[in-house]
Amino acid sequence: MFEYHECHEISIIQNEIIKLFINENTKFTHLYVPQGFDYQISLIPEVKQCFSKIIFLSCNADMNNNVLTGLAEICESIREFEIYVKEKDNNYEVIKLIDTPKKLTNVHIHNDYYYFSHPNSLQFNKILENSLRKHSQSMRHFKISAPPVTKILSSFENLKELELDSNYHYSWDCLENLSLPFLQILKTRAIPVEKLANLIENTNGHLTKINIDYVFYEEIDNRRIIQAIYQKCPKLEYLKIILMRNNIKEFEKVLINCKYLDELFISVDNLFDPRELFEILAKSSPASLFKFKFSNLFIPDKLESLKQFLDNWKGRHPMFLQFNYRDIKEFSALMRLIKKYKALGIIKRYNMHFE
Repeated sequence: MFEYHECHEISIIQNEIIKLFINENTKFTHLYVPQGFDYQISLIPEVKQCFSKIIFLSCNADMNNNVLTGLAEICESIREFEIYVKEKDNNYEVIKLIDTPKKLTNVHIHNDYYYFSHPNSLQFNKILENSLRKHSQSMRHFKISAPPVTKILSSFENLKELELDSNYHYSWDCLENLSLPFLQILKTRAIPVEKLANLIENTNGHLTKINIDYVFYEEIDNRRIIQAIYQKCPKLEYLKIILMRNNIKEFEKVLINCKYLDELFISVDNLFDPRELFEILAKSSPASLFKFKFSNLFIPDKLESLKQFLDNWKGRHPMFLQFNYRDIKEFSALMRLIKKYKALGIIKRYNMHFE
């Protein structure tokens, strides 16, 4: 009796809260449906008017049918769709949320790294991906956290932005011969370098932003990705990359060939000596480049090479400088040096993090 009374009170409170937001005076453009939400929103008279202009929807693949029925009927205007796929208990009726919109342009599929290969998850992803083919011509931004089960990526001929957020267990063979001729932005995490190089080589020279995170590779792989960038990305404006010590000369060709580069984020390995890097940055950076971020960089010569780099930057666009620094003994000296060159106008803005 107590439990029934308590649940009844919670239901009344929930109804009143929902009425505060879903009414004739409110129109939503973005909707996030939380895990476990089961309110039958289709029974609310004002719901169609309220959600008629929805352009973004985020939900879980195990969404309750009480919610799904109402949403699938009224969300024709959705342009951006985000879904969290589960290991099991995925509701196949969720596919209606992809079938109903007239034109999806932005899709983000979250898969759990550890359960992606579960048969239930694979089967659901296959159906989900096939349903996206309806929107292949309109798709502009696609993000996925595990290799697609189908060849859906090759159907996105007009894709402008691709995000691949993975872990090290997947081979990503689907990237090997993939051609995305209009791709402008590429963001990756833990993607095999050889597959990533193939993808960059098969773009049509439109890439303006490349962000490569969490990649472990040999120097030959590092060299290949650098070569793919300076050979195929003449319009590049932003680059985040891991640089290995024996590939600095090869990396100089990126600075020479990518004349529109304005921001550079370099992470290095433990054995990296930055002196040669600072030399080529001062000598070969394009006129557009003035934003620098360095991670894991240890400067062994009491900051003399950095000082020389900053001296050589005189007369150029004042730089934005960020260091993620590791050596606590040198951190105070680094801060003094940076403040000195900020006062001289060589550094316009700086951001220092001690790791």
